[in-house]
Amino acid sequence: MAKFTVRVELHNTPLQEDYQRLNAAMECRGFKRTITAVAPSQKYLLPERTYSYTGRQENADDILRLVQCIVGAMGLSAAIVVTQVAVRRFSGLDEVP
Repeated sequence: MAKFTVRVELHNTPLQEDYQRLNAAMECRGFKRTITAVAPSQKYLLPERTYSYTGRQENADDILRLVQCIVGAMGLSAAIVVTQVAVRRFSGLDEVP
């Protein structure tokens, strides 16, 4: 399974509602706003506008195209960064209750 971290910054001074719509659209396509630590098994909230995705056979190009389609279907444009994760380390994230 391939894991990805995706960052999306909407262009043209987006409204908070635009990001709420984006979060909902991304979630419908399997993107999450959380990550889970391996040990101990605890969920953490990612920074705003950052998503985690786990796919079966997708590569970074596939994920980029998918996110471009999601943003485009909303009638918006965005700066998008997709990174395929080999090892993920983090600190300072809020735990999900």
